[in-house]
Formats: sequence, structure tokens, C-alpha cells
Amino acid sequence: MNNKLDHPDDDNDDEEIVEQQIILINNIPLTIDQIICICQVLQKCNVKKLEKFIYDLPNESICNKNESIIRARAIAAYHSGNFKQVYELLETNAFSIKYHQELQSLWNNAHYKEHEMKRGHPPGAVEKYRIRKKYQFPRTIWDGEEYVYCFKEKNRRILKEFYLKCNLPTQEDKLKLSNETQLTVVQSKFNVINDLILYFVIDSRMFPISTYLV
Repeated sequence: MNNKLDHPDDDNDDEEIVEQQIILINNIPLTIDQIICICQVLQKCNVKKLEKFIYDLPNESICNKNESIIRARAIAAYHSGNFKQVYELLETNAFSIKYHQELQSLWNNAHYKEHEMKRGHPPGAVEKYRIRKKYQFPRTIWDGEEYVYCFKEKNRRILKEFYLKCNLPTQEDKLKLSNETQLTVVQSKFNVINDLILYFVIDSRMFPISTYLV
């Protein structure tokens, strides 16, 4: 009797095995899922080992097309000082929107580090602004919406409109603004969201701040 007739699910099992292609890394057989898992763990706990693991990956198309592995390659390249590879990976591969913010930070930080290596000192706030203007995000990690002082134009508009109605936001207001703008209540450059609001809407007649936001 034909075994395939007795076990019709065997064909599906065979397809799953084919999909989980085995890749040898230092003679250790690993599936793509296992490679991704290792990359994710090493990104969080040991970047040096991530660099070595990425270096040992074979140059196979299945590795070069996987988003998680490409992200890990970019992170490893950044920490090893290979900024040219960081730019190439980010410019030539499309990434999911959920990774855009992380990869935008990687893009900017790579340019900051490169500037520091050339000039012998880390860039200041003005230099960072000029670097961001000169090296704008590739469309592979950016939705095309303009940023002004690291904030999306849409978010600035929301903050401005709110301030025109109320210049003393409550904690509830701050949380609502945080949800609408996807900004945290406490920001690295500003103490709280009302500082953000004040920063962007100071009367231009009192202080020409608009000239610094172009």
C-alpha cells in the first residue's frame, strides 16, 4: 500500500522541511529562524559576538534577503566602524515601518561618528543639524514626511494647535498628546511635553526662533 495515501500530511511536512533551509555556520547546522534568534539576542547582550557571528554567515541569498539579518548586519557594521556598509545596507534594502525609527537613529549616528573620526571631536548640536540636513534618510527607512529639529512636521503642527488652545497642559493632556504624536512624555532633549510645546510656539515677535526651525 502507498504510504503517501495512508499519510496525506507527509507532503506538507516535506514542504515545511524544505522551507526551513539548513545553513552551515562553522559546521553548525542552523535554520533561518535560529539565525534570526541568535542575531536578536546578540544585538541586546553582546555586540562583539554579533560582529563575529555576522562575519561567519555565508553569503547566501536567503541570508541577504531576510530583513532581520540585514538589520543585524547594519548594526554589526556600525559597531565595527564600517559606516560605508551601514549606508549601503540601509539604502539598498526596504525595511518595515516598525523598524524605521531604529534605523534612522543608526543612519544619523553613523554620520555623527564618521564626522567625529574626521574632525577629532564629536559634533555639537548645530553640526548634527547640518549633518542631518546634508544626509537625509533614504526612502527605504523613511516615509517621506519632513522632519524639523528631529520631529515630524505633523507632530509639530499638533503641538502648535494644542498650545493655541491651552498653554498649561494637564497630565491627561500630555498623555493624549503623547499618543497622538508618538512622542514620549519625557524626551531626551526636553523635560516634558509642555517644554516641547513652548519650544515650537514662542512668539516670533519676541524671539525669532522660526529662523532656527527652517
